[in-house]
Amino acid sequence: MANILVVSDYFNGGGLETQICGQVLSLAEYNDTFYLATSSASTPLATHTFKECIFDLHMMRATSGQLLETINKITMFVKKNDIDVIHAHPFTSLIIGMAVAHINAIRFIGTLHGPASLFSAAETTTGLLLNKGFLPQDNTVITVSPETMLLTKATAACNPIILPNSVSIPHPIPAITNTTKPWAWYGRIDGEKLVGLINLITFITTTKTSILHIYGDGPEKDTLLDKINELDAESNLIAYKGWVDNSSNTFSNYSVIAGMGRVILEAASYNKICLLVGYDGVKTFMTPALAEKASFWNFSGRGMKNIPLGSFISQWHEALNTPTNFSLLKWTQENHDEKRVWNKYKAILDKKNSFKSNIIDDFLNVLHYLGDSEVSFWEDSESFLLLKKILQHQS
Repeated sequence: MANILVVSDYFNGGGLETQICGQVLSLAEYNDTFYLATSSASTPLATHTFKECIFDLHMMRATSGQLLETINKITMFVKKNDIDVIHAHPFTSLIIGMAVAHINAIRFIGTLHGPASLFSAAETTTGLLLNKGFLPQDNTVITVSPETMLLTKATAACNPIILPNSVSIPHPIPAITNTTKPWAWYGRIDGEKLVGLINLITFITTTKTSILHIYGDGPEKDTLLDKINELDAESNLIAYKGWVDNSSNTFSNYSVIAGMGRVILEAASYNKICLLVGYDGVKTFMTPALAEKASFWNFSGRGMKNIPLGSFISQWHEALNTPTNFSLLKWTQENHDEKRVWNKYKAILDKKNSFKSNIIDDFLNVLHYLGDSEVSFWEDSESFLLLKKILQHQS
């Protein structure tokens, strides 16, 4: 039994949030209780998932004074609720979580969800504190894929473990998908994912393979809608459906689920044919062997070539004729079932000691030193150089 505080820059809705919600539900059988500290505003998802939450904290664009205020607020919350474990997620929340765990001498775990989690530039305050304060210390560094584990080990001397993203397998087990239904793409509509999505739309409008429904929202929504109007002026093939909080509730309406990351895993658990669409293009219709390959990069599509239009057509014809060859259900049960993953997490958690780091003392002292500075701490060159010199003298 543990009282676990999740610290995350954001908690709005998406793959990370869905993963955390699955963690909370899975560990309920151990009577573990979960709390949340985030910079996000209150949402029904958060208040429904956690016993108690702190919202609207200063994290990513905070001054030194605001960061001290945030750390103090979370510290009081920890004491009030007898928190004995902090589990932090990217980005600056990893560092804030470390500081609170250090002050309160409690256990600390951090999850790195992808290459961006590593703040790749070491010549930044966030990168410096992550690389010197978190990765080499006696705590648990969780990565979600072999790719992230490899890059983490290249960043600092550390021994990360892999706990892959996990999903709940529906019961009863869904039958193999009906291949006559429309297709659907799910994801955040931003500059990074837009290229791959437009590639998929182009394939659909060129081949007239199926109707495609698009679920999601983000800063590039208007750009997407303009492109849909250009490629499907009569709106016969492409339809924008907006955001849905629980995408799996809509899966039964579709034969093919397209996207990346957690979308692929959730669709696989519902026995849907999965089309991996990466950041830069359409990758492949997924078979168990290809799922194993794509899992190295956490189903982002990195490391895999885009397929040309001809391969897209031939793969779909193969899926139509032999849909069972494209079922990922058994593979997902064996590798990404929530119960298995979180049981492993629980075993690790029970062995951890409290987190302490002299580097965190230096970080806190630098925050105090900067006083009433109005500059965002994470972009402040003075604080970076000061911390860097202190750590150099300790090496």
